[in-house]
Amino acid sequence: MERSNRGKEFISIIKRSEAAKVYIKDITYIESEARKIHIHTADAEYSVYRKLDEIADILPENFYRCHKSCIINLEKVINMKDRFIYFECGACIAICADKYAKAVQTYKGYLIKHEKNDNT
Repeated sequence: MERSNRGKEFISIIKRSEAAKVYIKDITYIESEARKIHIHTADAEYSVYRKLDEIADILPENFYRCHKSCIINLEKVINMKDRFIYFECGACIAICADKYAKAVQTYKGYLIKHEKNDNT
């Protein structure tokens, strides 16, 4: 039962002129800039005034906070190389050297843990 509801979880975007829901499974990465967060999907970017910590608390385990202002969806990462994180949708983000080593280690662990699930 939990699996069938997993794809229906969302983050609400509520602004004066817009109300939308962004499905968690569609999120590529989330970044914060001052008091605003930007939620990136393969098709769009949504911006809203919210705290990144508030969003981080509701995200499942496949999301990793690679920096104080950035959370990535490990399911959407296709490669990490030379301090860049590349996503399925073609986007890429740079990450500083000291955070990069931990991010790569976390991604390797994610790949090992989920390899069998993707092949079945």
